[in-house]
Amino acid sequence: MLRLYRAMSGEIERISKENAELKQDLISLMNTTANTDILSSQIQFLNTTMTSALLNITKIQTEKPEDCKEILSSEPNSRSGVYTIYPDGTKGYSVYCDMTSQGGGWTVIQRRINGILDYDKTWKEYKDGFGDLIGEHWIGDGLNKDGYGDNNNMMFSTKDRDNDQWDKLCANHHKGGWWFKKCEYGCLNCKYLGSDSTWDAIQYKSTWMMIR
Repeated sequence: MLRLYRAMSGEIERISKENAELKQDLISLMNTTANTDILSSQIQFLNTTMTSALLNITKIQTEKPEDCKEILSSEPNSRSGVYTIYPDGTKGYSVYCDMTSQGGGWTVIQRRINGILDYDKTWKEYKDGFGDLIGEHWIGDGLNKDGYGDNNNMMFSTKDRDNDQWDKLCANHHKGGWWFKKCEYGCLNCKYLGSDSTWDAIQYKSTWMMIR
């Protein structure tokens, strides 16, 4: 976003300079022609257009994007990477934005690539977020959101907070926090075993959870 702001600032400078030069040329021409009414209306139109352009640029420059989709909308050439977003009037926090998959504008909330990061965390750790935004990570928050599929309407469970419907703690059994119901498969935060496949882990190479 810093690059975007700097680019916008440079654009404001350039437009202001060009406007001043063109305005001066029109005034000089008005002093040497009888068509002063036409030139006067052109100057007025130029001022109105300039004011509107500056207001639009300033709006883009000062607004705080709510999510990655808004960033992509304001700057279509944005590349995938780490940006700062301000959802729901927050003070802002950093996220990884996927600007290429299926139209881009995705906010990545979870990513696993090679199992290097341990996802067997406490409730607080899941709430605060952990990992590296350009590598494996969990973005944090959202623990009160409902699950999906067979786990729909379920609260998030961690090794120190049991919200599932099993007589034991699913998060302990699967070694990761999730919207468990009765310890079903489909937990993308569960123990990572690479190419091995056992009952308490799902076999996968990498996972991304994204919202838009």
